[in-house]
Amino acid sequence: MIKNDNKTVLICTVGGIAPVVSETLKMVQKKKNSSISTLVIVHTNSKEVISKKTANGKEIGLKGLKSFLKKRYPSLKIIQVDLEMPDILSREDNDKVLSTFISTLIEYKKYNQKVYVGIAGGRKTMSALALFAAYLIG
Repeated sequence: MIKNDNKTVLICTVGGIAPVVSETLKMVQKKKNSSISTLVIVHTNSKEVISKKTANGKEIGLKGLKSFLKKRYPSLKIIQVDLEMPDILSREDNDKVLSTFISTLIEYKKYNQKVYVGIAGGRKTMSALALFAAYLIG
């Protein structure tokens, strides 16, 4: 349950290149002069998304992102929304993704929290659905 604490929320899509989320977080805070209190990361459960490594073994997937964010932003609340699918391949998958974004946005907006949506990461279909949901919800 989310309480009405007038905090600022950033909802981001993420795929195989998780650092795009930390860059989005940094830019929103700088451009909007706003401190993000909650980061919601929407992702598939693909192994590449969860635990991707560079050639030298550095973790750049979701696991590495969470570790980085906990060190860099210790007070940031991180919430993961697992789409419970490895990829978005069918019409049914797209319907589920859109429904997830709509319900996530409604959950935060109903408590009058300021919500930003970052669409740089993940499959373009995921980004497009996140943007559409944001347009619908406001």
